Amino acid sequence: MIGIKGLEKKMDGRLILSQVSVTFEPGRISAICGPSGSGKTTLLRCINGLTTFDGGSVVVGSVAYRGTTSGTDVAAVQQIRKSVGFVFQAYHLFAHRTVMENIVEAPIYVAQVKDSEAKSRASALLERLGLAQRAGAYPRELSGGEQQRVAIARALAMNPEALLFDEPTSALDPSRRVEIARILSDLRKEGRTIVVVSHDMDFVGEIADDIVLLTHGRVMSQGKAQDVLALVRT
Repeated sequence: MIGIKGLEKKMDGRLILSQVSVTFEPGRISAICGPSGSGKTTLLRCINGLTTFDGGSVVVGSVAYRGTTSGTDVAAVQQIRKSVGFVFQAYHLFAHRTVMENIVEAPIYVAQVKDSEAKSRASALLERLGLAQRAGAYPRELSGGEQQRVAIARALAMNPEALLFDEPTSALDPSRRVEIARILSDLRKEGRTIVVVSHDMDFVGEIADDIVLLTHGRVMSQGKAQDVLALVRT
């Protein structure tokens, strides 16, 4: 479970997020939606400390940290990052490393997993995501859809309790959208907490159980997906 309470974020004196309070439940896909500049990605990045915030708190499982103008609780953020995977919009794969090397780096160097175990887990993930033959390829040799799946495998390699996705369909054609929807559905069945930032309301309507609608950094509506979508479309 991820809980956010009273979260505030300022940038250059401008309020980016204002008193945001939401809860993301395990075994459900929650979408954060809203117009460009509404604070969607900023909120997502605050969850695992990629972006600092000025007030309020974030709780992931049993670990909590508070926003402060004096800095971030580094120990808490590091602990949270071990249980929360982040799939970036631009994937951010290491260009000089193969697919296999990209996936095993965090388990080996962060979680101290043995090389053989990390590679075995990575191979199983690549098989699951239809990339078994691409283990030795470099990111430049992959299609956008393949890079997206490698980024998902890299996040899953740490066996996270929660997964955060920033605009997972922004650069994908319709057939790949269907593929990502299937992957997300499978991950939900495993009981993970899944949070997706997206401007694609059709995709959100297909996959989301719950929606948080942001406007100008404030929560304008939140609840079951069908209820929020009905409100948006009226």
